[in-house]
Amino acid sequence: MLSLVGVQNINQALSPPKFLMHGYYPAYLTKDLALFTILDHPLFFKMGLDMPIVSFICAISILILLPLHWRTRNYAVLLSIIWIATTNLIRGINSAIWANNTDIKYEIWCDINTKLIIGGNFALPATGFCVCRFLAQVGAPPRSIPDASDKRRRARFDIDYVVQGHRFDIIEEIGCIPYVYQSVAGLLIVRLPSLLVSLGGLVYAGIALHWFVYRRAQFQQVLQSTQSGLTKSLYLRFISLSVIEMVYTTTMSLFIFVNSVRRVRPWASWDDVHLDWYRIDQYSREIYPPSVWNMVTLSWYSVPIASVLFIAFFGFGQEARAEYVKVFRWLCRTNSEPPTGLNFSLELASLSGIAKDIEATSPSTRVGSRAPFSDGTQVKNDLVGRLTFSVDLYLTQGQV
Repeated sequence: MLSLVGVQNINQALSPPKFLMHGYYPAYLTKDLALFTILDHPLFFKMGLDMPIVSFICAISILILLPLHWRTRNYAVLLSIIWIATTNLIRGINSAIWANNTDIKYEIWCDINTKLIIGGNFALPATGFCVCRFLAQVGAPPRSIPDASDKRRRARFDIDYVVQGHRFDIIEEIGCIPYVYQSVAGLLIVRLPSLLVSLGGLVYAGIALHWFVYRRAQFQQVLQSTQSGLTKSLYLRFISLSVIEMVYTTTMSLFIFVNSVRRVRPWASWDDVHLDWYRIDQYSREIYPPSVWNMVTLSWYSVPIASVLFIAFFGFGQEARAEYVKVFRWLCRTNSEPPTGLNFSLELASLSGIAKDIEATSPSTRVGSRAPFSDGTQVKNDLVGRLTFSVDLYLTQGQV
């Protein structure tokens, strides 16, 4: 659920391709890169085949929790799961397709996923805002019990964008990403909404934390009275994750916004901004200085980190573990019973053990039992009867 606003925006904010290709770095970028000199070490990040693997594992792991939160009808959390999983899948596919190349291919796929990325840059902090608002409403003194229409309203968010300088860019090992023309319009339409939503979510997270601390003694009764479907433990986990999420999101959004303000360009005209709109720019890894590339890598891995954090908070409860067990059993499904031959062997072993125990038991130790037959007829008849039943069962199962 951790909002990863501007992961693609960081790529543009830290690595403006035009002057990278000519080896020129503006003063403001040089100053910013000084903050990341620690990232210059070549071993800090090494991208490759691990990128799609990590993305797909995170996407599947977080999607397994979807039925659990669907039962509570917490739409904000559901949307967070869907958006994080979608972002992971998009990045995994992109990094697999464009590993070690910047070839122009799968243009339709790029057109689709760049729109989803732009939507995700706003949708992820928006869902975090919804979660924090929901927690604040649950913890606040009761006004009225939310009905079905109130819960539906929490699920509604509209996303609009109109700024797109050209079709998209392709970066080696990252894949296709959207391009936003850095202008005042771009700031107002793309950058500013994410920052405002992040700030609003941070405020609501503070309110929710305040009410939890203030009413912690009777908080379980508060949760029951609001019919929120939350327990005290689950609410505390939501609060913890929301605070981490909003602090990170606000910091990231502010960093991107300030960096974008420094690079703002004049809006000459619609035709000028969208000149050669079908152009697809390609950038290989070699043109990026180490600090810039490592920062891009760090921003890319923030999506898997978000997935890991969500799973860490919500993937180890009893119900969540049950969901993972269900999926594991489904993946490894065989017959609900062990193989029929194994049944037969186990039955024989069991009967053999019983016979040995009976023979090893002296008559004096059989408390309340009848005297044994000298020829073992009683034990023999019992074993033969049970063995016949096992053989019949084995043959019957073999015919099914």
